[in-house]
Order: sequence, then C-alpha cells, then structure tokens
Amino acid sequence: MERQLKGPVVVKLPAIPDVAGLGGAIAGLLAGLAMVIASPILSWLTGIGFWEPVKLIATVFFPRTIMNTPGFMLGPVLVGTALHFVMSAILGMIFGLIFNRLLHMTTAFGMSIQLG
Repeated sequence: MERQLKGPVVVKLPAIPDVAGLGGAIAGLLAGLAMVIASPILSWLTGIGFWEPVKLIATVFFPRTIMNTPGFMLGPVLVGTALHFVMSAILGMIFGLIFNRLLHMTTAFGMSIQLG
C-alpha cells in the first residue's frame, strides 16, 4: 500500500546560530585541521622532523631549548596544538567578521584561498 503525500515536503536542516563570527571560527578550525594534517607530513618528508611544527609553535610559552630535543615531547606538542587551533579559530572569526559583517560581502567558496 502506497502513501500519497499531499503538498510539498519541506525538510528543515539545523542551521548554525546567527552568532557574530561563529561561521568564520568554524571555518578557521577546519582550515587549522587541514594544516595539522599537512604540516607534519611535509616537514617529515623534508627531513625536519614530524613533531617540529607544533614544537615551534610551543616556543611561544616554552624555552627555545625544546627544539634541541628531537622527537615527541608531550607538553610542547599539546601546547603547540592547542595554540594552533585557538589562533585558527580567532583568525577565521576575524576574517568572517570583516568580510561578511563589515564589508557586507558574501563569502564565495575558495575566496579565502585567493586572498591569502
């Protein structure tokens, strides 16, 4: 037995709340995730070391001598990763606020790559 639907079927998708900068912050986190995947692989292939990019970020809070210790170090890697994601979210939020709210422009797909 088939059911006949009367009228158009409307599917409502959950939307991101209209909070200033939230969309940009989410986009920044996704871009940061792409860098977290690409950067260690590229640095390992060039001979720098797999954990060096996040350890370099961690030198903001740790002494530069952590760079003399090769390999994985839990504290600097966690701090560097956290700082990387915080900055990714902040920069994405700033980009979203300036591009959308202040300039009243829509964010076209791929425009952030073109702008650098």
